[in-house]
Amino acid sequence: MKRRWSAKQIGLYAALLIVCVCGALFADFTILGTRIDNYAYDVIYRLFPPEDWETQTVVLAIDDQTFQQYKGVGQTRAILADALNALADGYQPSSVAIDVILADESDEATDAKLEAAMRRTPNLALSVEVLDGKWESPLERFRKHARRVGHVHPEE
Repeated sequence: MKRRWSAKQIGLYAALLIVCVCGALFADFTILGTRIDNYAYDVIYRLFPPEDWETQTVVLAIDDQTFQQYKGVGQTRAILADALNALADGYQPSSVAIDVILADESDEATDAKLEAAMRRTPNLALSVEVLDGKWESPLERFRKHARRVGHVHPEE
C-alpha cells in the first residue's frame, strides 16, 4: 500500500525546495557562483568537445593597427580590396559579409580595385542602413556583385 505524505512533510519538502532554488539563484550572482559556473562549462567542454568544422563564412573586421598601417579611415576601401583578394587567393570562403556602407564614391582607382576584388568574391553580402529616414545603399557598381544586401543597424 502506498504511503501518503502528510501535510507537514509536503510543507517541509516545499520549504527545502524553495531554499535550494533561492540559494542557487543567490550563489549564481556572486563571484563564487560565476566561477563555479565557468568551471562547470570548462569541464563539460573538455569532456564533450565539439567536432571540428571548417569555417565557411568570413566577416571582415578592420582593427586600429590596420587603419594605422594603411594611413587612416580614408583607405577603408583599399583595405577591403586587399582583404577580399587575400581571401580569394588563399582561403576561398563560401560567403563574405562586409559591414561597411559603400554608398559614396571614392577615387576611381580605389573603387575599381574594390570592384574587381568583389567580382572574385562568392556569395558577397553588403550592408545598407537607414539614414534620416532614407535607405543608404551601396553604389550600383558594388551592389551588382553582391548576392545579398542587408540592414546592419536596428532603428533607434
